[in-house]
Amino acid sequence: MSASLTELEYASEIKYSPKRVRLAVSLFYFGQGVCFASWASRIPDLKASMNLSDAELGSILLALPLGQLLTMPISGRLTAIFGSRRMLTIGGPLYALALSFLAFATAGWHLGIFLFLFGIAGNICNIALNTQGVAAERYYGKPIMTSFHGAWSIGGFSGALIGLLMVNLGLTPLIHFVIIAVIVWLHIFINYRFLVPGEKSTEAKKTSLFTKPQGVLVQLGIIGFCSMATEGAMFDWSGVYFKEIVKAPTQLVILGYASFMVMMAS
Repeated sequence: MSASLTELEYASEIKYSPKRVRLAVSLFYFGQGVCFASWASRIPDLKASMNLSDAELGSILLALPLGQLLTMPISGRLTAIFGSRRMLTIGGPLYALALSFLAFATAGWHLGIFLFLFGIAGNICNIALNTQGVAAERYYGKPIMTSFHGAWSIGGFSGALIGLLMVNLGLTPLIHFVIIAVIVWLHIFINYRFLVPGEKSTEAKKTSLFTKPQGVLVQLGIIGFCSMATEGAMFDWSGVYFKEIVKAPTQLVILGYASFMVMMAS
């Protein structure tokens, strides 16, 4: 996209070392992974607190990918116009804030609305973060994109372990999510200045909002869809399975999800 090209053009003006830029981008990936895993680790608790059936929970969980899907074209356009660093300084805090909102849900429809907002904020972060990753990779001079995605997985694993700790300490999802949000906000405040800068792109206004995918892009999309469906099943249902089917002790319910994140990170 034109935003990434603009950012690459200005990479030579960055006054920070490539290693510091790489660390900052990695921490943004890590923080996003922690936020998502924090939500996933408390799904069983929120389900129980609202007395939701499996069918009700399944329907409500669709709100998150729906928010992501509907926002995708708009997020891409905004990132192209304003640059990924600007969008991350907006989307990152919103994502952490939306995480906190999830704990305020007292009914299924509340949770659905908050998940929709969580999906919107997450999509803003996803597109901006991957655009930033491309710019940082070019500035670094070596292929390091996989290390960024690895940082997300490590963040997911860490978030699962933090969730396990919070459950064992008897902390409510609200306290848990607020603690995570504050830490993420602090990290963004410290590290946003080390991201690759970008300028507004006028070229983005000339392109179509929707573009028909062709050839190998369609095939990659199908592969990505299948992978995310499998991944999403583990994110959304592993905790519920361990709690209601395996009958694991409350303190160990998250271990199934944590084990999955270990494999993701490795």
